[in-house]
Amino acid sequence: MPWIKSSDNIIPEFKVGQKCGISIIEVRTGTTTAPDHLTESELITLMEKHGIGTDASMATHINNICERNYVKVTGSNRRLVPTDLGVSLVHGYELIDADLVAPTLRANIEKSVEMIAKVREIFDLPKLIIFKREKLTIMLCLRK
Repeated sequence: MPWIKSSDNIIPEFKVGQKCGISIIEVRTGTTTAPDHLTESELITLMEKHGIGTDASMATHINNICERNYVKVTGSNRRLVPTDLGVSLVHGYELIDADLVAPTLRANIEKSVEMIAKVREIFDLPKLIIFKREKLTIMLCLRK
C-alpha cells in the first residue's frame, strides 16, 4: 500500500471469528497539515506532465500569474503562494464549471490548437482569423 510509510505499524490480517488480545488503548489528538505550496520547478514539472505549454512558454505562464497578482513568489525556495485574488478566481471558475480549473482543459486546448496547425500545414490551408463583437462577425482569410 503506497500510502503506508515503512515506519507505520501495519495491522496484521485477521480471519472472521479470530480472537486477539488488546495490549494498549490510547487516544491521540492531532491535526493534519496542508501540503506545501508548489515551487516554480514543481509547477513546471506538473505542466510538463499534463502537456501544458512548451519549454519556451512555461516560464511566461508563471510570470503571467505573478504579474496578474494570482500568486506571490516567496522564500528562497520560490514557493508560489496564491493571493486572495487567485483563490477567488479559482473558486469562481469552480462555481461555473469545475472543469475550468482542471489541468486537462488547458492541455486539451493546446493539443487541439497544435493539431489544427499541423492539419493546416499539411493541406496548405489558409489561416482564418475571426473577430466577433456583439452582432458583427469579421472573418479574415490569410494565404501563406
